[in-house]
Amino acid sequence: MAIELRLTQPRMPQINGMIERFNGRISEVLATHRFESGQDLSTTQERYVLLYNQHLP
Repeated sequence: MAIELRLTQPRMPQINGMIERFNGRISEVLATHRFESGQDLSTTQERYVLLYNQHLP
């Protein structure tokens, strides 16, 4: 999973809020699950991003 740096537009706090909410939710997932391997972690992250982008309001 590659990380892409993007800058937000000035005076647009909604975008920062969306990013902070995503980071908070993914950190909860990472803190509450025990992963058996790096592959298990990677698969969980990919599934969560798909769920977050397609199913969560």
